Amino acid sequence: MPVSRRILRRAVAAIVSGSLLAAPLAAQDPLALPDEGAPRAGLQLAIQLGLPFTSFRETPTVEGQTYTTVRGRSAFHVRASYHLLGATSVWLEGGQSERGSGVQLNGEDAFDIRVNRWELIAGANVALRCLGPVCPSVDVGAGAARRRDATLREPGSRRIVGTTDVALTEISAVAGVRLAARRWPQFALVMRHEEGLTDLRRDLQNATVKSRSQYLGVSLLLGGR
Repeated sequence: MPVSRRILRRAVAAIVSGSLLAAPLAAQDPLALPDEGAPRAGLQLAIQLGLPFTSFRETPTVEGQTYTTVRGRSAFHVRASYHLLGATSVWLEGGQSERGSGVQLNGEDAFDIRVNRWELIAGANVALRCLGPVCPSVDVGAGAARRRDATLREPGSRRIVGTTDVALTEISAVAGVRLAARRWPQFALVMRHEEGLTDLRRDLQNATVKSRSQYLGVSLLLGGR
């Protein structure tokens, strides 16, 4: 008897959703052999170095003005994580980074906005089953940043041409993926997205400016297994 497309779609959806739900549970099953991607018990410390790619977004958009993405020079963090239960850990990161955005007026490069800041980020991590040579995990959390300085620079020479009024404190939502090497689990590739929730230019009456950032970095676990 032929199987209808509707039944087939439901079966495929059930298999896919079941697989996604089972992935983190593999590390939580006390009767199963420990999965290589499962977090270590207790406290772990890591150093993390990467590059942020950031831009500002403005609502409503000002005619003739657009923001472009700029690459920060570096972002350095120290990460502490603590295994709670099964595949779940909590983590806290502290460090510094450079954020900002390019500003174009009528299609021409005008200047870069560069913001140096201290950061504190916290959240939860869920480890998934290893896939071949990679052991992935997922980060979710929130962060708070404190501005150190905010400058206007020429795009090419990076010469400082002035300062800008950016909010002293910024709150962001954070989501990311960590890909640890199965053979060397103390090393991990980190990919993260941060969505700014704070209006960075409260002095502007007719527009709201918020930040958006992508981060690519590497992490080294201290005292790795």
